[in-house]
Amino acid sequence: MQGEEVPERVSEGRLGVPLTALSARPIVRWLFDKNPQWRRKDLAEEVERIHARYGGVSGAQQAVMVIKKTLQHLVAEGDVESVPNGFGLWRSKGSQEGGLSELIERPPELPGVPDEDGDTTAVETVGEGSESVYVYYNPNDRRLASLEGRDTWECKVGRTEGSVRARLLEQGTKTALSHEPVIALVMRTPDSGALERAVHAALRLADATVDDSPGTEWFMTSPGRIKKWHQEFAHSLEMLMVTAR
Repeated sequence: MQGEEVPERVSEGRLGVPLTALSARPIVRWLFDKNPQWRRKDLAEEVERIHARYGGVSGAQQAVMVIKKTLQHLVAEGDVESVPNGFGLWRSKGSQEGGLSELIERPPELPGVPDEDGDTTAVETVGEGSESVYVYYNPNDRRLASLEGRDTWECKVGRTEGSVRARLLEQGTKTALSHEPVIALVMRTPDSGALERAVHAALRLADATVDDSPGTEWFMTSPGRIKKWHQEFAHSLEMLMVTAR
């Protein structure tokens, strides 16, 4: 698209303006109008190029992180969606037959979603130890992911030395979330601090952070992915253990 004339509504007012999710938004919308499918890396490069062409400057975050946040906003508004197993591929909503343009009257039943009594008992517990690293989520985020064909959604990965249920109540989840959270996975461990740091570091390396979340413990992932990571992590620890001499 290099050399193509950009509409004034997209190019105006950019002189000296840093690249942010807000300033990138009109460019992203226009690019999806021109091409219904983009890889996030390519989209970030094109947005950065157009922004600079009309006098914009770099922002505090890298362009790819700015575009990640912009896409999250557009997903929430129902304008774009991620392509399942598309390795960073995104498309305009309804741009493909059989996509989200088909109305679904009722979300499918999902394992782990609380029943009418609001039961939040952990779906699965793995590992051994007196402390816990837990994964919970808002059931609405899980339902939205199902409707959009995604296998990841916003999950909180935290830790406690006592009861997971009591820890969630301490955090005020009854008032902070619109629905009772689903405690989907509890990883028992003798050292919750070390295990939490390990899984957080792995999720950050996987670029799974939720940039605009209220805190540092929210990630775009799933309990199933965390469980599989835990299995591999436990196996790697066995490889490093020093046998008695």
